[in-house]
Amino acid sequence: DARLWQARLAPGATLARPLDADRRYWLQLARGGLDAPRTLVAGDALGFVDEPGVLDLRAGPDGAWLLLFEL
Repeated sequence: DARLWQARLAPGATLARPLDADRRYWLQLARGGLDAPRTLVAGDALGFVDEPGVLDLRAGPDGAWLLLFEL
């Protein structure tokens, strides 16, 4: 099964999403900027495999529109 979340964050807004180590994740930034485990700009993506814990995100000065796929 797969799940898809989308979020539009205002400038400087934060979002925390728990990660399950038994699942895989794909974070795609559609618009804006995002501070995740590293700084992302529109079009960038990050994949996560075997990573438990919490994914902490903070929108950049232009906000952020992101998609998070759980696989």
